[in-house]
Amino acid sequence: GWTRDGRIKPDLTAPGQSVTSANNDGNITTFNCTTSTGDGTSYASPMVCGLAALVRDYFARGYHPGGAPVPADARTNISAALVKAMLLNGCVDMSGAVARPPARDQGWGRPNLARVLAFTNAGFRLHAEDHGPVFVDTPALPVVRGFRVTGTGQPVRVTLVWTDFPGTGKQLVNDLDLLVRTPGGVYRGNALSNGVSHTGLAFDRSNNVEQVVLPAAFTGLVEVSVWAHVIPQATQDFALVVTGVLTNQTDDADGDGMPEYWEQWHFAAGPPADASSDHDGDGATDAAEYVAGTDPTNALSVLRW
Repeated sequence: GWTRDGRIKPDLTAPGQSVTSANNDGNITTFNCTTSTGDGTSYASPMVCGLAALVRDYFARGYHPGGAPVPADARTNISAALVKAMLLNGCVDMSGAVARPPARDQGWGRPNLARVLAFTNAGFRLHAEDHGPVFVDTPALPVVRGFRVTGTGQPVRVTLVWTDFPGTGKQLVNDLDLLVRTPGGVYRGNALSNGVSHTGLAFDRSNNVEQVVLPAAFTGLVEVSVWAHVIPQATQDFALVVTGVLTNQTDDADGDGMPEYWEQWHFAAGPPADASSDHDGDGATDAAEYVAGTDPTNALSVLRW
């Protein structure tokens, strides 16, 4: 890597030197089963294919979201984008690389499924979704999810992947943006330095993979959103993967039209909100300000028309 148009390649890396694999003598009558050791992509590529098969099996058996196999949760037709997002979200740094991921010699690193396949005994949670063709053109409303990070046992990692349309010259056609908002600032996809996301860096305009890695010590509320920057070729779907010591706060438990994380973000220190409350007295209900994307605690932040 990198590619001629600046994309991050390779996507990931796997061991390809002195790899021990299964072997036999090619005779079905001997029942021979031994091992062989070799080098090259003929060993590295099948290893990644096997990991991808395990990812598909995890969803097909219904392990997500609870961590135990539940037939009703089985998803047998997950997208290629979700498989890729899972692999990249679980990558770890390789030793001896020129830089921390993403780097031109290791991509996002070496896949480690123990960091992304969450079972009941895992010390982290997994949120994984295949989102259907939601973006037709721009401007468009974002897809938003909320989480509360409750521990620092594993840094919060968010990965967005979409299967793009074929391009010429500059390969990226449909351009999506990943934004992760915390009380301390907004992190953009692929705005990383030394393996950790930083605020104030530029948007990525080249890749169909975007990732945010929050500082390891972070706890608190997190808002994850996917935005359409340009959609010249309709329609566009995507896959989103989030891991960390966290709980999903996107649900609207009290049925007032506002998700839990949003209410906790704005009203944690004050009286609770409901569908008709107007905390800042600007004439727009809190529920209306949620829809408009304005600040329900600031009377000057209101949508007028």
